[in-house]
Amino acid sequence: MAYLILFFLVVITAKFKSKIVIPVLTIICFAILSTYNDNLPDRTYYYLYYHSLEVLKNEFEIGYYLLNKEFFLHGFDFYSFLLTVFLFCYTAIFLVSNKLGEKSRFTLILYGIFPFFINLCQIRTMIAVTITYCALLVLKKETIRSIIVYTVLILVAAQFHSSSYIFLLFAVLVCWKPRYLEKIIFIATFILVLGVNVLRSYLVELFPEWTKLEVWTSSKTEGSFMIVFLVNLIWFYLFHKFKKRDIKNNEQNDLSFYYNVTLVSFLFLPFISFSLQFLRLYRAIIMINYMGMAAKYKEVKGYSAKRIGDIGLFVLSMIILIILDEWSIIGIVLNENSVL
Repeated sequence: MAYLILFFLVVITAKFKSKIVIPVLTIICFAILSTYNDNLPDRTYYYLYYHSLEVLKNEFEIGYYLLNKEFFLHGFDFYSFLLTVFLFCYTAIFLVSNKLGEKSRFTLILYGIFPFFINLCQIRTMIAVTITYCALLVLKKETIRSIIVYTVLILVAAQFHSSSYIFLLFAVLVCWKPRYLEKIIFIATFILVLGVNVLRSYLVELFPEWTKLEVWTSSKTEGSFMIVFLVNLIWFYLFHKFKKRDIKNNEQNDLSFYYNVTLVSFLFLPFISFSLQFLRLYRAIIMINYMGMAAKYKEVKGYSAKRIGDIGLFVLSMIILIILDEWSIIGIVLNENSVL
């Protein structure tokens, strides 16, 4: 049923040109699908958490606890809480995509294809990622004030999911621009991948009773991070080519932001090599890449070989990541008793 609704939204988005009606309809459908679905992994635990806040207070980050407590004290039931949160998140994602790129309707629909169905069960991640998108919008201004605001917003996001701390790396885009940034990031990524895997075994020995560490290290990567490296390499190649092509043709598309995001994303690889649970980082970044593609192709003016090749590569990267992500989620849910 969810896929049929999504197909319907794709059709009417392609058919009608309304910049308000279609996004509003899409946001409402996404929010309803996200809220009233009890067959999702972890949904039962989140329900129990909402009704046992003081008992399970330390299970999740403090921001998520306080948000739950506020809604509970004001008389919201669990589903009203979820509906409100998802409506806010999807509306914010649409507004951010509208600011960062064009064709935000299609960006939202692409999100519906991936990673919407995976994010359904990850309520805390959804909130954290939404705040991160808002932070990236601020960071694009590249001022001292924007760096400070960005850092504060990322720290807020981390109070809903601790993996958000890693997005502080994106301050590199503004704070640190050495001449050979690309080479430095590639070398640092390689060294960190090796170092993290050595550190992994030591951490398990040093902290055998640390439950969170046990969850992270129990999801084996088995070289899957190399597939993620390939996906990120495709994104990097595309935005590097777009940037050079625009400079050559004197076009005004500002794609350096998306290029820099993709470049710094290579630093996520060490975390993927540590645990497949950190694939959530790439699920967050792919939305930024959707916005970048929309910014590049604001208007469809024919279908040249270059355009078809670019879109084909991007679709290929999506398919690879969807397959890998579905496999990792299934493995984590079946083999681990963890809350994502």
